[in-house]
Amino acid sequence: MPPNVYDIKRLKKFIDEIGSDNCRANLDIGHCNIVAKGSPESIKEDILALKDRIAGVHVNDNDGINDLNLIPGTKSCDFHFYLNLLKSMGYRKYISVELEGIDDPVPAAKKSLEYIKKVLHEIDAYG
Repeated sequence: MPPNVYDIKRLKKFIDEIGSDNCRANLDIGHCNIVAKGSPESIKEDILALKDRIAGVHVNDNDGINDLNLIPGTKSCDFHFYLNLLKSMGYRKYISVELEGIDDPVPAAKKSLEYIKKVLHEIDAYG
């Protein structure tokens, strides 16, 4: 069994080594925020290298240090940057929200949807 894939470069290498169109990435924007340490530009090229290899994206927010799985738009993740980058790559597939440990998930899911739709509208990527 291959080792776990914890960074984008290793993920791309893993996908390339598998060599199947069925092996794709699920890009975790919350984890990207932690890896980038507040500087999303620092991992831009790594994400761009996944062009046409991303099957899904999931989002949540955090403080840039801890994987908190918070409602998008409530902490430090630059969703405008990441979603605009995905738009520039031609990504037009799924975006899911990961909200582990939320006490009241329905309002949290609604707030998440509203925020992500707002960002997508602002970067002209909705619709």
